[in-house]
Amino acid sequence: MAQFLKFEVIWKDEHIFELKIVMTNGLFSGTTQVYSMEEILLDFSKELDTYSLDDGTVTFNGGIDEYNCKITFDYLDKGGRIIVKALLEEEGLACLNSASLHIITEPALLDNFQKELRVLSVRQEGTAVLQGIL
Repeated sequence: MAQFLKFEVIWKDEHIFELKIVMTNGLFSGTTQVYSMEEILLDFSKELDTYSLDDGTVTFNGGIDEYNCKITFDYLDKGGRIIVKALLEEEGLACLNSASLHIITEPALLDNFQKELRVLSVRQEGTAVLQGIL
């Protein structure tokens, strides 16, 4: 079962870009779209780059429109495993759809994601994927 968190640029203009954010734990999944800017993702990637066991929680609040995405990163144990929790929401015609789920990952995988996220934010294209571990 694949477990991952994925950020993908699906649209851009000269000032902002739109991200499709997908998370699945293998059994459940959720998707939302948010507008963001280079500075927002660069700041987030810098937080992840310096994240350590003593830092507590790192949170991504969905870019410009903060109301429909919240992703938190917390150390799960002294072994360095990290729990990534997501609340993804999307407004439909008649209701607010939402998914709340989590995956477990490890520091090396978080480092890869952070590097991909930095490239994505500067180029404003492509994907950044954080793999989960079973």
